[in-house]
Amino acid sequence: MGHVDEFVQFLPVESQRGWGVVVADPEAGLRILRHAQKAGHGHVPMYSRRTDIPKNVVTGEKCIETTIRCLSKPAPEKTIGEYLADTTVVKTNMEASKRIAGNIDILKSHTSITDDEIDRLPTLLNNVERDELSFIGPRADDEKLAVFAASPGAFNSVVLTGFGTYLAPNPWGPLIEDKDVMAEVMKKFYEELGWKDKFLDNWNSHHSWGAEVHCATDTKREMNRRWWS
Repeated sequence: MGHVDEFVQFLPVESQRGWGVVVADPEAGLRILRHAQKAGHGHVPMYSRRTDIPKNVVTGEKCIETTIRCLSKPAPEKTIGEYLADTTVVKTNMEASKRIAGNIDILKSHTSITDDEIDRLPTLLNNVERDELSFIGPRADDEKLAVFAASPGAFNSVVLTGFGTYLAPNPWGPLIEDKDVMAEVMKKFYEELGWKDKFLDNWNSHHSWGAEVHCATDTKREMNRRWWS
C-alpha cells in the first residue's frame, strides 16, 4: 500500500522506554529459504495454503458465486527452489532491504531510538506493477520499486492492549517436517518480545487485495499516558 506500517511497527516491550521498533528484514527472509534449500527442501512448495477458490475461477472461467472467493487469487504454485531462482524476486528483496535501512536511519536521526531497541523480522516481498493496482495510489515520478508482502505480512497486524496477544495473518509458509517455517520464525520472534501470535486466515479477504489484518480492524485504546515520551 505504500504505508509506513508495511515495513515498520512500534510494539510495547519490557524496557525503560516501554516500546521498541520492529522492522522488516527481506535479506533474513531469503536466508531462511536458502538454508531450507541447502538442507534439501528446495522442492517444497513456497506456500502451504490450499486453494479454496472455485476451480472455474482458477482456470479463467466466469465465477457464478457471489462470495469474496471469486475475486481472490490462489497461492502461487512455486517451490522454494523456484522462488530463489527468480532473479527479479531476489533483486527486489535486496533493493527493498536498502530502502528499509534508509528509512530506519531517518527514524534514528529524528528520535532517540538505538539499534539495540530495533528488532528485525525475516520478511519476503514481491515486486508489483503499481499501474495494475490503481487502488494503492498514484505512482511517484521517480518511483522505481513497488512491493507487496510475498506472504501475508506480519507487520499489518493488531496488538491487543494488555493481553499479550498479537493478531497476525497466517503466513502460510513452506511446510518442512509438518511445520510452517515462516510461522515458527514469527512465533519465536514475538514470544521473545513478550507477545503470543494468534494467526488469522485473511488470504481471500485481504491479502489477495494487497491488505492484511490491520486494514480490516479498528481498535479502541486506553491513552492514559504519553507513551512516546
